[in-house]
Amino acid sequence: MIDKSEKIELSSDLSLIAKGAGIVFAGTLVGTALKYLFDLFTARILGPEMFGIFFICLAILRIMEVVSTVGVHNGVLRFIALFDGEKDIPRIKGILLIGTRTGLIAGIPMALLVILLAKPIAIHIFHNQDLMDPLRIIAIGIPFSALTMIFLYATQGFKVMKYRVYTREIYEPLIRLLFLLPVMMISWKLLGVVGIFIVSLAAGTGLSYFYLKKLFPPFTQSQIIPVYETKKLYNFSWPLLLMGVLNLMIMWINILLIGRFLTEQKVGIFGPAHRTAFLAQTVLISFNSIFAPMISDLFNRNQLSKLENLHKIVAKWMFAFNFPIILLMIIFSREILSLFGKDYTEGTVSLIILGIAYLTNSLIGSTEHIIMMTGKSQINFFNSLSLLSAIIGLNVILIPKYGIVGAAYSTLISFGLINIIRLLEVRLYLKIHPYTIRFLKPVFAGGISGGLLFILKKYIMFTDSPLLLMAAGAVIFLGGYISILFFSGIDEEDKMIWNKLKQKLLIKSMIEEDR
Repeated sequence: MIDKSEKIELSSDLSLIAKGAGIVFAGTLVGTALKYLFDLFTARILGPEMFGIFFICLAILRIMEVVSTVGVHNGVLRFIALFDGEKDIPRIKGILLIGTRTGLIAGIPMALLVILLAKPIAIHIFHNQDLMDPLRIIAIGIPFSALTMIFLYATQGFKVMKYRVYTREIYEPLIRLLFLLPVMMISWKLLGVVGIFIVSLAAGTGLSYFYLKKLFPPFTQSQIIPVYETKKLYNFSWPLLLMGVLNLMIMWINILLIGRFLTEQKVGIFGPAHRTAFLAQTVLISFNSIFAPMISDLFNRNQLSKLENLHKIVAKWMFAFNFPIILLMIIFSREILSLFGKDYTEGTVSLIILGIAYLTNSLIGSTEHIIMMTGKSQINFFNSLSLLSAIIGLNVILIPKYGIVGAAYSTLISFGLINIIRLLEVRLYLKIHPYTIRFLKPVFAGGISGGLLFILKKYIMFTDSPLLLMAAGAVIFLGGYISILFFSGIDEEDKMIWNKLKQKLLIKSMIEEDR
């Protein structure tokens, strides 16, 4: 039983999580929508084969981006936060200069290496010489992208999140969208799309540099003599490079292996399904970005009971928000992919399977972050390594036999197994788990609403417009889902947040009346 003081403290923590997750979710949602629109228009313009080539280039760029930072972006974040607290301006400048030089020293040779190896990569790995020129062009963006990452992590070190959201989630994808139409009008097609990406990355570097100078003017002031902590920065950063590369490989390995074993056309068909399914991670990323530091704090203060309570509540919220998104994605999988073009509906089964795979991530709450934030980073590393190994092994077996559906099954099986392992690790290590009987409410509400929508879609809702069908279906589904949750009873922690929201709305209303 929770006493009054614990309830007040819990209410405060829940309010912080809800507010913070909402802010991150809103920014990420805008960026995700812009990126998704760019992919949608690009897929329709290029067609599956050229879109597949673009997707392979994008996968290689994102992996090389992280490799080119040598992990120092994480070190820059940590040490700037540390030295900023001590008001140690010379050491902050030293850290920034080391990070900048590392991005250039590693990024430029990495770009040259990809340019030099573009021909053997295209011919001997992906068996398509049409990949050579786009790969050489997109390689130019590697140092830009690496520098942008380092600069934006530096702004986060000063405890300012908005500049990262502005640059990566708004300005970069918006530039791509704005340049897409004129590039298509002059028929540059694939090379034009790749060129747009380079322009957006260069603009992102300029913006992030501008924001960093705004936050920390001494960065470019010669009278401030930097103090370098090179050894500390690299000793902290390089082990995190392995985790960064592992996580990116987990995200992109399906794309690369489909390109290796099948054709670029199949990559192009799988790409929209892959992108769409990944939208389900937005909710999880939003909650975990706020909850992760709280995990570390509660564990350090040995407040395991409170950690367990918050874990259960956050897990329920994450699942309650994510479950309807994934159900709608599965029910309207064909209609979603038809927006990219008729040829892309071949990826319908893959999208359904990938949706179920990401649903397994929703079922375990913040278990992965609990492992990482309680000092068990080595366990987290081996979990990620095992996950990547499983995906690669299953892809090698299943893709040649089952095509892109085999790639989707590889993700589902691997995610399912690793999530069970993570649950067991947290249960054995901390004696906690994310489940309560209240977890069944969104399962019941989603099951009833999803079944109703499936019947209505199949037998009653007749329209040739996929957008109209999805809009009507979403209204019906969400109306039923929210109603069932409401009539099944509002939980105490949800009432806490609702009461705080009502208080804020009431105060705001009184202020406006006084004016």
